[in-house]
Amino acid sequence: MRANIVDLPCDCDFRHLSKAKVPKRLHHAAVAVRADDCWDHMSSNLAFDACIAEGTLLARDLANERGDDMNPAHLERIATALATEYGFKHTVLQEDDLKRLNMNMMVAVGQAGREKARLVVIEVNAAADPEPDAKTVVVVGKGITYDSGGLNLKPTGFIEEMHMDMGGAAAVLGAVESMGKILKASGNQKNANGDRPLGGFSRAVFIVALAENAIDALAYKPHVLQTASGYIAQRTVSFAWDCLGTEHTSTLRAWQG
Repeated sequence: MRANIVDLPCDCDFRHLSKAKVPKRLHHAAVAVRADDCWDHMSSNLAFDACIAEGTLLARDLANERGDDMNPAHLERIATALATEYGFKHTVLQEDDLKRLNMNMMVAVGQAGREKARLVVIEVNAAADPEPDAKTVVVVGKGITYDSGGLNLKPTGFIEEMHMDMGGAAAVLGAVESMGKILKASGNQKNANGDRPLGGFSRAVFIVALAENAIDALAYKPHVLQTASGYIAQRTVSFAWDCLGTEHTSTLRAWQG
């Protein structure tokens, strides 16, 4: 038996948090393996898992932050910073863009908030030379940074945790972080088995729909939900298809408000 020290990456600097409270992290782990020829394979798996862990930690931290700080504008900045860091193409649709696309339900949800609704799209080309049967995966995350319930105010016992109603968007951005780290660490090259870092997917599109559902004179009335219900899903799907084209789409989970 021999022991190896694995240096687990811990480069999250918590700039997205409102307070500089950095939690304790595991920096090193001693791993014992039976033979030297096992180590390369094991260390490769550990490096991959560490990338997944970093994305998971980011998603957790984003979801735990309070809604006054983690509002749509701040979450947009985090999303675009992630895309820029890893060289991913990104597009931001602001409220006027959403209105032009007739995404009325999403605009309605955010119209009483201090920060207006917006949609962020991050596109990742995971393979410069995709396989003939390679597919595109699309992931959409709900990002209501605080859901008061609007005029249908949520009761005590539920409203306290509504800053976590953007957990879907947090998970999507965590996936962007993990994907960026994996592609950066691997150089986007095939491994010894001929597998790519992201398996059979050549392209990924991440969409986060951001808004805060607040109480205000501008808050939408309940009957608006009935007349506009489902339209955001239709427009989100249409926008995703415009980004992707009509080929190689495997999964699309649309946020419906």
